Amino acid sequence: MRTIALLCASQLIWAQAPERVPWLETTQRFAGLEVEVKRISGRPLKGAWVAVTADSFTIKTRKGTESFPRVDIQQVKTHRRTVRRRTIGAIVGYVSIGAVLGENIQGPLGLLLPVAGTLGFILGRELDRDTRVIEIE
Repeated sequence: MRTIALLCASQLIWAQAPERVPWLETTQRFAGLEVEVKRISGRPLKGAWVAVTADSFTIKTRKGTESFPRVDIQQVKTHRRTVRRRTIGAIVGYVSIGAVLGENIQGPLGLLLPVAGTLGFILGRELDRDTRVIEIE
């Protein structure tokens, strides 16, 4: 239980202040990242940031490539997955069940070891998403 609390608390520690990006540099900075654009009018957009002009941006979504005015942006978030927290979760899962079972790890309870590792991996995967709020200048 303490492990889960520590992993959740680590999310607060790793939280970052909004990153400021000049408008014309957004295409280079967002390359390879999933972008979520909260718009003033209409539904939010998720996809790949394709290009910008002085007064508009183009994003590639599931429905295709669409362009929108720059003034329609309320908030931009970038998302990236890393391996770090998945690895930590799997290790914590294995170690924690090993510590609980102690010498009983050789018997049928030893089958809990891969289950705990897998659950730790799944928890780590859920905590693994690196989301950054972007302020566009």
